[in-house]
Amino acid sequence: MGLATIKYKSKIRHIFRWAGHGHPFRFAVLLAAALFLVQPLGCKKEEGAKSEEGQKGGKAESPVYPLEPFVVNLADSEDRYLRVAVSLELTTGITAEGFKQSESKVRDVVLTLLSSKYYSDIRSAEGKVRLRSEIVNNINSALKKKYVNTAYFTEFIAQ
Repeated sequence: MGLATIKYKSKIRHIFRWAGHGHPFRFAVLLAAALFLVQPLGCKKEEGAKSEEGQKGGKAESPVYPLEPFVVNLADSEDRYLRVAVSLELTTGITAEGFKQSESKVRDVVLTLLSSKYYSDIRSAEGKVRLRSEIVNNINSALKKKYVNTAYFTEFIAQ
């Protein structure tokens, strides 16, 4: 039993002794407060159990490869531009270090795709979802193998 657990248990015992000598309402309020204080201890155990499960052979996490931000003029006018930062979730068969060798080709594919877009294509949520799938499909077809599961926009500014 950890030191934090001992501290919480002693505080709870003290609260129950004090509340038992008063009104039932005071006891109920203090019981709710005590349960609120104890709840984080249970959450930490669950998180620890999940991390141990992942280390012992649970589902492996796919590596995420962040790309430097892209700044392109949109196709509809020289006055509109798009700044996008993308992180790519790779398939479990490839490492980020192995994917780095293809970064120039990947950046070229994404730049070409982004600069072909009109503002009206990307301003809505549906447009962003469509763009995300186009990025993934274009990268995978350019690399001639499925290396990318999905793309995450970490920055998206269109003006």
